[in-house]
Amino acid sequence: MTPRPALFALAMFIPAFPFAARADAPPRRFAEANAVFAAALAVQPADPAAAHRGFAQAIDGWTSLVADDGLNSADLHFNIANARMLSGDLGRAIASYLRAHRLSPGDRQIESALTYARSKVATKIDAPAASRFSDALLGWHSTVSPRLRFGLAAGLLGLGWGVLIVRVLPGAFRPPRSLAALGLGLAVVPAASLAVDYRSAQTSHGVVVAGSVTARQGPDEAIYQAAFKDPLTPGVEFEVIEHRQRWLLVQLADGRTAWLPAHDIELL
Repeated sequence: MTPRPALFALAMFIPAFPFAARADAPPRRFAEANAVFAAALAVQPADPAAAHRGFAQAIDGWTSLVADDGLNSADLHFNIANARMLSGDLGRAIASYLRAHRLSPGDRQIESALTYARSKVATKIDAPAASRFSDALLGWHSTVSPRLRFGLAAGLLGLGWGVLIVRVLPGAFRPPRSLAALGLGLAVVPAASLAVDYRSAQTSHGVVVAGSVTARQGPDEAIYQAAFKDPLTPGVEFEVIEHRQRWLLVQLADGRTAWLPAHDIELL
């Protein structure tokens, strides 16, 4: 597979089919979507409207591979996200970058693209200090695969318990207790990182995709007042707490909760 291009240009995409070919149709449709995207990119400076139509057609082609053929890869979602960014659909672009990130944690280009897209979100929501501290402490975990983190945690636990076992066995060699404490103590870090991943996998997340969404204090716009002074703009991320018919109770990064209409958001 050819390498992905420089990220902030958002002018390139993954040109190779990201799966082992199962049949002729998926690779052909993937190539057709790629060709449409490249043509849209070429005409964008002179004809933005035609480019927008081309990006939409390419997105339809790529998303059909996911929806109809069950094909799923970080590269495919990265293509979709780039096309959405170029067509001005910030909320859905962030949703696609998040899907790509889930499938390929530690991919620097995806992480950088996601960071760039998030910087364009008009509604700024700051996480509380405690959350920022935990993110700083465990932020490295997204760059290390779960398998490696599990191996690291197991190895450090083995070191700690191994030292303790050797110390109670008869013999002259007695490794220091501090070595056991070091191994067991350090094992907490990758173990906590895996716990963060597990919690995230068990929690439903979403992104605001509508142009302007008024969050409500309850699940009815005719009865309940706005939860916040300003509406939420595309790209705002949240965790889902509860579904209720056409509404979702969500929690923002700063801990505030509100109800959002289901048709204004996209779940991951």
